Amino acid sequence: MGNLQYFSVFLVVLLCNCEAKKHVSSSESLSRKYIKHKWMEKLEDSRLLSSISIPGTHQSSKHLKTSKPRFQSWVLHNQLDAGVRFFELSVSSNTIKYDGSEGVQESETLSYVLKTLLTFLAKQDSETVLLRITPDEGAVAQVTEKLNRKKSEFWESEEIPTLGQVRGKIVLIQSSTLKLGLPIQITELDGDAKETQMRQNIKLASENCDREMRLSYTGAKGESEDPLEIAKTVNKPVDDYLLDLKGDTSRPNCVGIIAMDFPGPKVIETIINFNGKLEQGAKLVDDTSSKDDVALPNSTPGGEKTGGDDGGGEDTHHEGDEHTHHEGDEHTHHEGDEHTHHEGDEHTHHEGDEHTHHEGDDHTHHEGDEHTHHEGDDHTHHQGR
Repeated sequence: MGNLQYFSVFLVVLLCNCEAKKHVSSSESLSRKYIKHKWMEKLEDSRLLSSISIPGTHQSSKHLKTSKPRFQSWVLHNQLDAGVRFFELSVSSNTIKYDGSEGVQESETLSYVLKTLLTFLAKQDSETVLLRITPDEGAVAQVTEKLNRKKSEFWESEEIPTLGQVRGKIVLIQSSTLKLGLPIQITELDGDAKETQMRQNIKLASENCDREMRLSYTGAKGESEDPLEIAKTVNKPVDDYLLDLKGDTSRPNCVGIIAMDFPGPKVIETIINFNGKLEQGAKLVDDTSSKDDVALPNSTPGGEKTGGDDGGGEDTHHEGDEHTHHEGDEHTHHEGDEHTHHEGDEHTHHEGDEHTHHEGDDHTHHEGDEHTHHEGDDHTHHQGR
């Protein structure tokens, strides 16, 4: 094989890998060009929530490297930034638990996750977030009590609202153990013919989403399936099928919620753009390829940081952000930032930077860290790292 043929094969492989990254978020970071903070802003207030096509994540909080299995690579805040608006959590008491490698367990509190979502909505009040919580049987009362403390922040009715009624709020979706919020019809992929099932499930959702909430899971089901491999198999066909539907003269008005493992920016964008006007080619958000590719590193949940596809980018931090920094990162910090620094970081500090934690702060702690804590702190602990 000549040099030209080798180069051609290399180019094809490179293009395939780049295309796969757009449909599968195997990297922990998110590029600035994929941020979609306000995509619901262009939708009419009178639109029923069920008639909006919504990108979502399956097992949304299982993004930690030690989670076995791992279903997402992006932390919740990066998922929000990418345009994801449906999340699901499995909860034991106030704690979302992950079984880590070698028996190590990591956890975050439900309070912390709710704060992340509500902080985002306070800044982006054109949006709404849908949340499906499945507590253990023994934790239902405690979870219900916690939600009731912030009752005004949630939509708990069984009546499908208009978007105008729930902008800036969390819409609760009923689960098998928590019957607060909207009832929903759910389909999953089961067995080997996943692409065929996916098309059938989305078509069924498109035929009913004008009048009822529909949720199509496209992720792994059962312990024998690898979520990342399922995402590599299914996410691009989801994108292709939605583009086919949108280009059809008899295209449906909506496809409901599509909850995925490791969704990439391209398939998220396609779901969002399904909400555009019915004319072929209409879009709510710009093509991902049309913006400057400024890469930003990943963040812990609750900060306003995003990251580049391969990390190592430049970070922009805002007042009150909570950050974890890694070797080689270049950072610009602003007043009120809270920081954890690692060897090799290059930092520009501004007047008022704070490294001591105060009452009400949310913190991410690592074993061996030295911290000053004050009454009322809400902490997320990581062991064995």
